[in-house]
Parts: sequence; structure tokens; C-alpha cells
Amino acid sequence: MSRAGTSRRIRLLAPFDPLYGSYWIDGLRCIGTIQLHPLPAELLPSSIAFEFADRKFVIDAWDKPIVNEWWWKWSDVYGKVNLSLDTTISKVVPMGPGFGTKTWGIVSMASALLRSSGWGKEMSRLDYAGGFLRQWYQRLPLTALTPGPSDPSYIFALHHYWPGEPDVNELRARFMRVTKASDELHFEGGFVRLDHDQMPGHDDLLHPRLSYRRWLQLTRSSAVVLNTPGVYGCLGWKLGEYLALGKAIISTPIERQLPADLEHGTHIHVVDGSEDSLRDAIQRITCDDAYRLRLEVNSRAYFDRYVNPRAAIQRLVSCSSPTARPLGG
Repeated sequence: MSRAGTSRRIRLLAPFDPLYGSYWIDGLRCIGTIQLHPLPAELLPSSIAFEFADRKFVIDAWDKPIVNEWWWKWSDVYGKVNLSLDTTISKVVPMGPGFGTKTWGIVSMASALLRSSGWGKEMSRLDYAGGFLRQWYQRLPLTALTPGPSDPSYIFALHHYWPGEPDVNELRARFMRVTKASDELHFEGGFVRLDHDQMPGHDDLLHPRLSYRRWLQLTRSSAVVLNTPGVYGCLGWKLGEYLALGKAIISTPIERQLPADLEHGTHIHVVDGSEDSLRDAIQRITCDDAYRLRLEVNSRAYFDRYVNPRAAIQRLVSCSSPTARPLGG
């Protein structure tokens, strides 16, 4: 085998979470051929590790803004999704948001399970198989997330209710209630309750689950969408999905590092989260067609340049390690 042929091989370390890793693996397939190999140590939650072109890489998509010391030392470049704004550590680069995609088909799922389900003790065969199945029947390929025409008189918002995140729940509820109170807008959506959790003060916003395909359809039609921090202040999947769909995004300040700034008035519309700021933003975007179109076009352009998994992986594998303080320094 030639050196050139060998260099296009990607040694993906397994087992990993197939649902949370699907987005990045989608990007890996654009640069080479994936081969599975056993993990050298327990992998971080929601993360993948791989070797390519004689270098070692980690993509850490865990919600918490923590850089794992073992994997940091192992890697040549450590990609981190939820990196705090004030964090500067050598080898650590911000990845931007990702989300689950249908990346593995039936044949590739079966092949991966047969090859690697016995490796590692940190993930059971049942959890491993379940992750493959969830990305297959709950998600859609990245090609399904394309922009479409929005309706300036219609707003759709559907969020999970997180009992441990009262501030996030309140912000999302405030946005939905401001929209519902408008005589000019038709609102659809609410909170999806997890299992049997209660929603004190928000029962009026209870909404049944929707299929992912239906969620995409309604979100694509919505004049605006709301981005807020997720669990532990993380970049939620919805931010990546909103950018892919080319939405006019109303957002509270983003407190995680991104590959490049999302600029107010260009890519997103930033609010302080107050009722007045939400109302003003909704009115501006729904009434000013040119402004809404600018946000829509630029959000998708940002996705294509920085967030698309192919672009994100190319940036990661081609970057040199930035100079900054060492981990723990």
C-alpha cells in the first residue's frame, strides 16, 4: 500500500456514542476511510477520538466546559464544543455546535457492532447498539437540513423542559408567551416534558412530542427561532440546526467559544432575555423582510463556512496547535 493511500485512513477509536458522535463522523467520511480500533482509555461522554495523517485528535462535545487531562495529553489537537470564553489552553480549539445526524445505515451499523461491541468496559453492548439505532430512526441525514421559505406571520418553538435548568425554562417560556400574546402572529409549540417530570408554572405550554421530520418542517416555516444556553450553559443542538436551516435567530449572549463570532445584526439578533427585548426582536424580524432575509442568508453562510461537519473536520485536522497556557497552568 502506498504512503498516500495509508494517509487517508482514519483510525476511529471505539466504542463511542454513535448518536452524539454521528455529526463529526459524517465529517470524517469526507476526508478518508474509517477503520475502527479499540480505545486506549475510557472515552469522554459525547465525544470521539481518532488518528489521521500521523496525528491524534479528540472532539469533546460534552455539555460541561471541562477539558479532560488524559485525552488532552494523548491528543495532538483537542477540539472542544463547549469551551468557556476565558479558556485558553494549548492544543484546544473551539469546534462550534453539532447535532445528531443519521450517519450509519443498517449495513454499516451491523459491521461496526460486530467489530467493536466487545471492546471497552465503559459502554455496554446494549447502550452501544441503542446509540446506533437512535441515530438511525430518530434523526435524518444532514442533507435534510436545508433552508426554506419562512412565514413572517408564524412562529414555532418546541423545547424540552429541563427540571434542573429553571432559568433556561423561564427564558424559553417568556419567548413563547410573548409570541402567543401577539394579535398579528400565529404561535405553535410549547414544552415537551421528559418522562413524568412536572412543569410548575408552565403547564399551559405542555405540547406533545413531534417527529424530527415534522419539527424540521415547522421550524423551517417559522419566522424566528430562539437560541438559549442548554444544560450546563452548553451550545445546544438547536443552534447548529438553526444555522443549517438558515433561520433568523434570536439569541441571548453566547457564552461558549465559537470558531468565529456570530455577529448581532448580521448572523443573529442578540437580546438580554427580558420581555421587552424579546418583543422588540420579534417585531423587528417579522416586520422587516430585508432584515429577516439578511439574518437567514448569513446564518446559513456561517454554517457552511464553520459549522458544517466537513468544514469543521477540515479545520481541525489542518490546524496547528495554538500557543496558550498548559492544562492546569
